Amino acid sequence: MRELVLLLFFVACEVANGQLLPPPTLIFHRCNWCGVGASCRLNRYCQCLTSNHVGNPHFLCVRPDLHDVCQVCDDPVLTTQNNDNVAVSYFNGTLLVDQQEEQRGQARVCRVRVFETRERVRGKSLPRCIRVRTDLTKSDGRPVCSFEFKIFGVSDENGNIQWKTETGQANPGGHDVVIQRNPWVTFVNRGGGFRKTTFRPRGCNCEVKFAVSVGNILTIRSTCCGQKFGFRPFVKKLDWLKAGFYMLSPRVSPQSLPPGDLPRTLPLCLKPGVSVRSVAERLGLKSRRHAMSFLALTNLPDNLVSESSARTAMKEALFRCTPEELQNLFEDTDFIINSAPFIREISGDMAGYETMMRIVRYAAEWFCDGNADSCRAILSAIEDDASGLVNNPTTYPKLAAFVARNCTGGSTANS
Repeated sequence: MRELVLLLFFVACEVANGQLLPPPTLIFHRCNWCGVGASCRLNRYCQCLTSNHVGNPHFLCVRPDLHDVCQVCDDPVLTTQNNDNVAVSYFNGTLLVDQQEEQRGQARVCRVRVFETRERVRGKSLPRCIRVRTDLTKSDGRPVCSFEFKIFGVSDENGNIQWKTETGQANPGGHDVVIQRNPWVTFVNRGGGFRKTTFRPRGCNCEVKFAVSVGNILTIRSTCCGQKFGFRPFVKKLDWLKAGFYMLSPRVSPQSLPPGDLPRTLPLCLKPGVSVRSVAERLGLKSRRHAMSFLALTNLPDNLVSESSARTAMKEALFRCTPEELQNLFEDTDFIINSAPFIREISGDMAGYETMMRIVRYAAEWFCDGNADSCRAILSAIEDDASGLVNNPTTYPKLAAFVARNCTGGSTANS
């Protein structure tokens, strides 16, 4: 009887854009959030379409034999294009993708760069904004055009999502040319508004198609460069739902790290075939997570994305560390960048990225430069804002051990 009443309620709902809109109370049914490459089974749960598809059915299922995929979800967990899964440190913005490829059928090169900005919610770092920059050049390097779009994603407690977009272009453009963006379109996942539309940068011979797809994910397809993107922000009340970004590219041959030192702006998605372990070995770190945390903290390029003075100082302090010093730093101060309770306490309820950047810089100056004043600055911040956590050494042993150290006499290795 209950099922019959529910069915009649669906039929009685208003029709909009040729589709039945479910009542608001049903927006939280899991089948309303089946992602790309998945479908609802038995009106109860989401499942990847076939056994050849792998992934999270509420976000993205993909055939790995056809596509290279990178995605970064939630707090955040990263899947590289080599299909490595690793948690990365607390950060406010990072370069996820920087890749080039020849355009099929044209003597042009397509370079795509993706930057992600995050917001802090109760100590967690969650996706807020995606910026995608495309530079088209001739095969000899001469610029053809450059364009970019930026997407801000927000949601309310009822599961309604808005994606506010900005677009801009430059002709002929160039890799370092600054592009002025303007407000473009606001997409919504239900209740009217735009469902799909196309951005056509003038003189580029390229289209970028936007649509709100299954799973309430804003999908973007670049017709000239072959990538497909998806972005969904954090949705309150749905703690099982993945929020984040993905990028699909046509599968390419595996690549390798360039010889010598790692580039300072190595993207977190890496390249197809490049393993996180190879990055850790090049940095001289034992932990894959610490290697990706180092990249996440240091890889934001300042030629296209401005960064704060606190982050610049932190980057330079980290780059001064030797591999051994870097290893000790991440082992002893893991609580600074990977403990949600510590992050929440030390930076309060509002966004506290600048506070975290300063503390990471102090840690690098202590472990790598032997600066005792920097160590005392960390202890002072802990005493002022997170002293309650120190009183639970069993729960937070690394924090308690750090506070117990003597910040005099050079580096911690000799303390």
